[in-house]
Amino acid sequence: MLKEFERAMGLAGMKGILLYSNLNGHFPDEEPYRPLFAEAERRGIPILLHPARPVTLDVTLDYDMSTMLGMMFDTTIALCRLILSGVLDRHPNLKLVCPHVGGALPYLIGRIDYQTMVMKRGTANIHMPPSEYLKRVWFDTVTQIGLAIRFAADFAGAEKLLYASDHPWVQPEAIIGAVESAGAGLSAEQKERIYSGTARELFAL
Repeated sequence: MLKEFERAMGLAGMKGILLYSNLNGHFPDEEPYRPLFAEAERRGIPILLHPARPVTLDVTLDYDMSTMLGMMFDTTIALCRLILSGVLDRHPNLKLVCPHVGGALPYLIGRIDYQTMVMKRGTANIHMPPSEYLKRVWFDTVTQIGLAIRFAADFAGAEKLLYASDHPWVQPEAIIGAVESAGAGLSAEQKERIYSGTARELFAL
């Protein structure tokens, strides 16, 4: 893994790493994959956590729910595991990007905070509420509802949002419409950062 990372770093235009939410059923917080996060943090290379063939595939095949729900929850599970495993605690400067406005995790994070901080479940590797780690993550804007983008901007800050279209699976105009409908209260500078500024900064473009 690290040899491939080193090889790719020598390629012109290398700007980031795409890491799947599960790798043949194994999640990226598991021990064999952890050196990647240390090296990405050290080099300042962003990691995009992208859904793969979901571990919930069998229960989401009916009604074609695997892309509707399965992939979103795969990202949600993987991102929550990265938080609770302590990966984001050990690597506070890691540049981690989660697509689809964080899957379902931003909407569930209050429950997760309560379960960890009050009920003391899953706290062995963290020293802050999970929501504080989640605020360190960047989110892309792939959603067809502006309320989700508005929620993410309120939760983590508009500076943590990056425009993405999910093309060719989604028409770019649909995502632009969602960003614009979420735009009430966003300044022109914030919208410029969402559309290009933050990505240019994050990926050193």
